[in-house]
Amino acid sequence: MNNIDNLPKTSDEIYGGLNDKNIISDLRIISEDSEKIVFGVKRSHFRIRIPRRVTPDIAYLAGIISGDGNFYICKFHNRIYPRIRLRITSGDISQLIMLNDIFISTFGAGGKIHKHKGKNCYDLHNNHRVIWLYFKNILLLDKNRLAVPKEISNPRLFKYFLAGFFDTDGYLNKKGYFGTMMSAKNFGFINELVFLAKKFYSFDFSPVKINELHANGKIFMRAYTNLKKGQTRMFLEQIPLRNKKYGPARN
Repeated sequence: MNNIDNLPKTSDEIYGGLNDKNIISDLRIISEDSEKIVFGVKRSHFRIRIPRRVTPDIAYLAGIISGDGNFYICKFHNRIYPRIRLRITSGDISQLIMLNDIFISTFGAGGKIHKHKGKNCYDLHNNHRVIWLYFKNILLLDKNRLAVPKEISNPRLFKYFLAGFFDTDGYLNKKGYFGTMMSAKNFGFINELVFLAKKFYSFDFSPVKINELHANGKIFMRAYTNLKKGQTRMFLEQIPLRNKKYGPARN
Protein backbone atom coordinates (compact mmCIF):
# COMPACT_ATOMS: atom_id res chain seq x y z
CA MET A 1 0.00 0.00 0.00
CA ASN A 2 1.34 3.45 -0.91
CA ASN A 3 1.83 5.83 1.96
CA ILE A 4 -0.44 8.84 1.58
CA ASP A 5 2.56 11.18 1.94
CA ASN A 6 4.46 9.49 -0.89
CA LEU A 7 1.87 9.39 -3.64
CA PRO A 8 3.27 10.03 -7.14
CA LYS A 9 3.51 13.73 -7.92
CA THR A 10 1.85 15.08 -11.04
CA SER A 11 3.81 16.71 -13.85
CA ASP A 12 2.40 20.10 -12.85
CA GLU A 13 3.50 19.65 -9.22
CA ILE A 14 7.05 18.75 -10.17
CA TYR A 15 7.39 21.31 -12.96
CA GLY A 16 5.96 24.02 -10.71
CA GLY A 17 8.45 23.23 -7.96
CA LEU A 18 11.42 23.26 -10.32
CA ASN A 19 10.50 26.20 -12.54
CA ASP A 20 12.01 28.92 -10.34
CA LYS A 21 12.66 31.83 -12.68
CA ASN A 22 15.19 33.30 -10.25
CA ILE A 23 17.38 30.21 -10.61
CA ILE A 24 16.71 28.56 -13.95
CA SER A 25 15.71 29.46 -17.49
CA ASP A 26 14.01 27.55 -20.26
CA LEU A 27 13.08 24.51 -18.19
CA ARG A 28 11.30 22.00 -20.39
CA ILE A 29 9.97 18.47 -20.16
CA ILE A 30 11.79 16.15 -22.56
CA SER A 31 9.79 13.00 -21.77
CA GLU A 32 7.70 11.49 -19.02
CA ASP A 33 6.09 8.25 -17.92
CA SER A 34 4.38 6.89 -14.82
CA GLU A 35 7.66 6.68 -12.87
CA LYS A 36 9.66 9.76 -13.80
CA ILE A 37 9.92 13.02 -15.74
CA VAL A 38 13.02 13.92 -17.77
CA PHE A 39 13.92 17.63 -17.83
CA GLY A 40 16.24 19.69 -19.98
CA VAL A 41 17.46 23.25 -19.58
CA LYS A 42 18.95 25.82 -21.90
CA ARG A 43 22.71 25.63 -22.52
CA SER A 44 23.04 22.17 -20.94
CA HIS A 45 23.30 18.78 -22.63
CA PHE A 46 22.29 16.98 -19.42
CA ARG A 47 18.90 15.34 -19.12
CA ILE A 48 17.83 15.18 -15.47
CA ARG A 49 15.43 12.44 -14.34
CA ILE A 50 13.07 13.33 -11.51
CA PRO A 51 11.17 10.38 -9.99
CA ARG A 52 7.50 11.00 -9.27
CA ARG A 53 7.87 9.29 -5.89
CA VAL A 54 10.60 9.62 -3.29
CA THR A 55 12.78 6.51 -3.49
CA PRO A 56 14.93 4.95 -0.74
CA ASP A 57 18.05 6.41 -2.41
CA ILE A 58 16.51 9.90 -2.47
CA ALA A 59 15.54 9.56 1.21
CA TYR A 60 19.14 8.51 1.93
CA LEU A 61 20.55 11.52 0.05
CA ALA A 62 18.15 13.81 1.93
CA GLY A 63 19.54 12.45 5.21
CA ILE A 64 23.11 12.96 3.96
CA ILE A 65 22.37 16.56 2.97
CA SER A 66 20.65 17.23 6.30
CA GLY A 67 23.85 16.08 8.00
CA ASP A 68 26.89 17.29 6.05
CA GLY A 69 25.38 18.95 2.98
CA ASN A 70 24.93 22.61 2.13
CA PHE A 71 23.11 24.66 -0.50
CA TYR A 72 25.08 27.56 -1.95
CA ILE A 73 23.88 30.40 -4.11
CA CYS A 74 26.09 33.24 -5.38
CA LYS A 75 24.81 36.17 -7.41
CA PHE A 76 26.92 38.09 -9.91
CA HIS A 77 26.34 41.63 -11.11
CA ASN A 78 26.93 40.72 -14.76
CA ARG A 79 24.85 37.52 -14.80
CA ILE A 80 21.09 37.09 -14.88
CA TYR A 81 21.08 33.79 -12.99
CA PRO A 82 23.13 33.03 -9.87
CA ARG A 83 25.64 30.26 -9.51
CA ILE A 84 24.33 27.43 -7.34
CA ARG A 85 25.99 24.44 -5.72
CA LEU A 86 25.00 21.47 -3.61
CA ARG A 87 28.06 20.50 -1.56
CA ILE A 88 28.56 17.39 0.58
CA THR A 89 31.69 17.11 2.71
CA SER A 90 33.38 13.96 4.01
CA GLY A 91 36.75 12.83 5.24
CA ASP A 92 36.28 9.60 3.30
CA ILE A 93 36.58 10.03 -0.46
CA SER A 94 35.10 6.56 -1.06
CA GLN A 95 31.88 7.72 0.61
CA LEU A 96 31.63 10.66 -1.80
CA ILE A 97 32.25 8.36 -4.77
CA MET A 98 29.38 6.17 -3.54
CA LEU A 99 27.11 9.22 -3.14
CA ASN A 100 27.98 10.50 -6.60
CA ASP A 101 27.03 7.10 -8.02
CA ILE A 102 23.62 7.45 -6.32
CA PHE A 103 23.11 10.88 -7.90
CA ILE A 104 23.95 9.45 -11.31
CA SER A 105 21.74 6.35 -10.97
CA THR A 106 18.81 8.36 -9.58
CA PHE A 107 18.91 11.64 -11.51
CA GLY A 108 21.17 10.85 -14.46
CA ALA A 109 23.80 13.43 -13.47
CA GLY A 110 26.51 13.54 -10.83
CA GLY A 111 29.08 16.03 -9.67
CA LYS A 112 32.82 16.39 -9.09
CA ILE A 113 34.93 15.63 -6.03
CA HIS A 114 37.51 18.16 -4.81
CA LYS A 115 40.02 18.28 -1.98
CA HIS A 116 38.67 20.66 0.65
CA LYS A 117 41.07 23.60 0.85
CA GLY A 118 42.91 23.78 4.15
CA LYS A 119 41.23 20.72 5.68
CA ASN A 120 41.78 16.98 5.64
CA CYS A 121 38.53 16.18 3.87
CA TYR A 122 36.84 16.25 0.46
CA ASP A 123 33.82 17.91 -1.14
CA LEU A 124 31.34 16.56 -3.65
CA HIS A 125 30.02 19.46 -5.75
CA ASN A 126 26.79 18.95 -7.68
CA ASN A 127 25.98 22.06 -9.71
CA HIS A 128 22.91 20.84 -11.58
CA ARG A 129 20.13 23.36 -11.04
CA VAL A 130 17.27 20.90 -11.45
CA ILE A 131 18.70 18.63 -8.73
CA TRP A 132 19.41 21.62 -6.45
CA LEU A 133 15.83 22.83 -6.89
CA TYR A 134 14.40 19.35 -6.33
CA PHE A 135 15.84 19.10 -2.84
CA LYS A 136 15.15 22.76 -2.02
CA ASN A 137 11.71 23.34 -3.53
CA ILE A 138 10.08 19.90 -3.68
CA LEU A 139 11.49 18.11 -0.64
CA LEU A 140 11.77 21.52 1.08
CA LEU A 141 15.15 20.85 2.68
CA ASP A 142 16.26 23.98 4.52
CA LYS A 143 19.60 23.92 6.32
CA ASN A 144 18.52 26.90 8.42
CA ARG A 145 15.39 25.10 9.66
CA LEU A 146 15.97 21.38 9.35
CA ALA A 147 12.98 19.05 9.29
CA VAL A 148 12.21 15.58 7.95
CA PRO A 149 10.39 15.97 4.59
CA LYS A 150 6.75 14.88 4.89
CA GLU A 151 7.15 12.42 1.99
CA ILE A 152 9.83 10.65 4.06
CA SER A 153 8.00 10.68 7.40
CA ASN A 154 6.78 7.09 7.11
CA PRO A 155 8.16 3.70 8.22
CA ARG A 156 9.19 2.62 4.71
CA LEU A 157 11.42 5.61 3.93
CA PHE A 158 12.46 7.20 7.22
CA LYS A 159 15.00 4.47 7.96
CA TYR A 160 16.91 5.48 4.80
CA PHE A 161 16.83 9.14 5.80
CA LEU A 162 18.09 8.17 9.27
CA ALA A 163 20.83 6.06 7.68
CA GLY A 164 22.02 8.98 5.56
CA PHE A 165 22.00 11.31 8.54
CA PHE A 166 23.92 8.93 10.81
CA ASP A 167 26.36 8.10 8.00
CA THR A 168 27.44 11.76 8.16
CA ASP A 169 26.53 13.29 11.53
CA GLY A 170 26.38 10.16 13.66
CA TYR A 171 29.00 8.43 15.76
CA LEU A 172 29.53 5.10 17.50
CA ASN A 173 31.82 5.51 20.50
CA LYS A 174 34.12 2.93 22.09
CA LYS A 175 31.46 2.02 24.63
CA GLY A 176 29.08 1.02 21.84
CA TYR A 177 26.73 3.99 22.08
CA PHE A 178 25.21 5.44 18.93
CA GLY A 179 24.66 9.18 19.02
CA THR A 180 24.59 12.47 17.18
CA MET A 181 25.58 16.03 17.97
CA MET A 182 24.70 19.19 16.03
CA SER A 183 24.47 22.92 16.55
CA ALA A 184 21.96 23.81 19.27
CA LYS A 185 19.78 25.53 16.66
CA ASN A 186 18.87 22.02 15.46
CA PHE A 187 17.45 20.97 18.84
CA GLY A 188 13.94 20.62 17.39
CA PHE A 189 15.18 18.61 14.40
CA ILE A 190 17.01 16.09 16.61
CA ASN A 191 13.88 15.79 18.73
CA GLU A 192 11.93 14.99 15.55
CA LEU A 193 14.44 12.25 14.65
CA VAL A 194 14.18 10.77 18.14
CA PHE A 195 10.36 10.86 18.02
CA LEU A 196 10.07 9.19 14.60
CA ALA A 197 12.72 6.57 15.42
CA LYS A 198 10.66 5.63 18.47
CA LYS A 199 7.33 5.74 16.62
CA PHE A 200 8.38 3.68 13.60
CA TYR A 201 11.06 1.30 14.93
CA SER A 202 10.82 1.40 18.76
CA PHE A 203 14.31 2.88 19.24
CA ASP A 204 14.91 4.60 22.57
CA PHE A 205 17.19 7.62 22.52
CA SER A 206 18.10 9.69 25.54
CA PRO A 207 16.32 13.05 25.93
CA VAL A 208 17.94 15.67 23.69
CA LYS A 209 20.19 17.95 25.73
CA ILE A 210 22.26 21.08 25.16
CA ASN A 211 25.98 20.94 25.87
CA GLU A 212 28.55 23.75 26.00
CA LEU A 213 31.79 23.05 24.17
CA HIS A 214 34.97 25.13 24.40
CA ALA A 215 37.40 25.10 21.48
CA ASN A 216 39.97 27.56 20.14
CA GLY A 217 38.92 30.15 22.68
CA LYS A 218 35.28 30.00 21.58
CA ILE A 219 32.10 28.60 23.09
CA PHE A 220 29.85 26.38 20.99
CA MET A 221 26.37 25.25 21.98
CA ARG A 222 25.55 21.72 20.83
CA ALA A 223 22.40 19.59 20.93
CA TYR A 224 23.01 15.87 21.38
CA THR A 225 21.37 12.52 22.07
CA ASN A 226 22.47 8.90 22.39
CA LEU A 227 20.79 5.62 21.65
CA LYS A 228 20.13 3.89 24.95
CA LYS A 229 22.30 0.98 26.06
CA GLY A 230 21.53 -2.41 24.52
CA GLN A 231 19.97 -1.13 21.28
CA THR A 232 23.07 -0.75 19.12
CA ARG A 233 22.74 -4.19 17.54
CA MET A 234 19.06 -3.61 16.70
CA PHE A 235 19.91 -0.21 15.19
CA LEU A 236 22.63 -1.69 12.99
CA GLU A 237 20.34 -4.50 11.85
CA GLN A 238 17.31 -2.31 11.00
CA ILE A 239 18.86 0.93 9.70
CA PRO A 240 20.59 0.50 6.30
CA LEU A 241 23.80 2.36 7.09
CA ARG A 242 26.33 2.45 4.25
CA ASN A 243 29.31 4.20 5.78
CA LYS A 244 32.18 1.74 6.30
CA LYS A 245 33.03 3.38 9.65
CA TYR A 246 30.23 1.26 11.17
CA GLY A 247 31.43 -1.96 9.56
CA PRO A 248 33.26 -3.51 12.56
CA ALA A 249 30.19 -2.95 14.77
CA ARG A 250 28.17 -5.28 12.56
CA ASN A 251 30.35 -8.31 13.35
